[in-house]
Amino acid sequence: LFPLFRLQFRKICAILKKQKNFAATEGLSMKKHTIKPQLLSHAQYVGQPGFCVTKRTLDTSFPLHAHEFFEMELILSGEGVQILNGTSYPLKPGSITFLTPADFHSVTPSSPLQYYNLMFTEQFCPNTDGADALLSESGVCISLSAQELATSTGFFNALACESLQKPDHYTVSYQSSLLRAILILLFRSLPKSFSKTATPSSIQTVLYTMHRHFREPLTLTDAAQIAHLSPHYFSTVFKETTGIGFWDYLTRLRLRYAYRCLATREYSITEICYLCGFSAFSTFARAFKTYFGKSPS
Repeated sequence: LFPLFRLQFRKICAILKKQKNFAATEGLSMKKHTIKPQLLSHAQYVGQPGFCVTKRTLDTSFPLHAHEFFEMELILSGEGVQILNGTSYPLKPGSITFLTPADFHSVTPSSPLQYYNLMFTEQFCPNTDGADALLSESGVCISLSAQELATSTGFFNALACESLQKPDHYTVSYQSSLLRAILILLFRSLPKSFSKTATPSSIQTVLYTMHRHFREPLTLTDAAQIAHLSPHYFSTVFKETTGIGFWDYLTRLRLRYAYRCLATREYSITEICYLCGFSAFSTFARAFKTYFGKSPS
């Protein structure tokens, strides 16, 4: 019996060794696919009450990164180049950039850039005509006219001064009003292709959440709870508002983010698949080809 027992013991050890090696390989694979770009966090950069404005000078390159929050930058002086979602934009006095949590960008100054930086979360977003369309689009970088620059500089300066004052019960209301004015000014300067259809506040809240958390597991039931609606009614209202279903909208967010990741040339296709919230590469590749008409490769 002993030789038979020894043979069986060796088989069991061989099986356990294979399982251990497989687990180690899977662990390395998962570790590889959890690579993320530099992500500036809400807690580190914005804090409470979800709003921060500063006047800064940049004289060295700021590497590629993304944010958990919305950001605006208004260039006051200096020149440089910004790479936004893989596209190069010149920076000069009057350049204004608006970034959503789904955008990547890097900045390289050719001469010191002096600029206003405004960061805010979706909780601080004012209910502004057209702002919901702006906040649900990808990042934009445009040049303001001399008059628009003077007006927006005044708004940014007022925001910066207000942030230095001792807060009172007017502070948040005043800051929100100034932010609303900046968003309206920016929205009016954008191409006419941006939709101006009003969005119900409940759906707008869901859209903000989707744009910030689309990389994470998010179900229709989760979204319906955020909107305080039943899943069936939420699905109907969401499609009437956006023109497409919840899952199609979420998939498009992930695919557009994947496209921007590919444009950065910093990550492999497999890394991008998991980075964008897809759980299987086959699903990602099929959806990408259906949406863009070509494979990720």
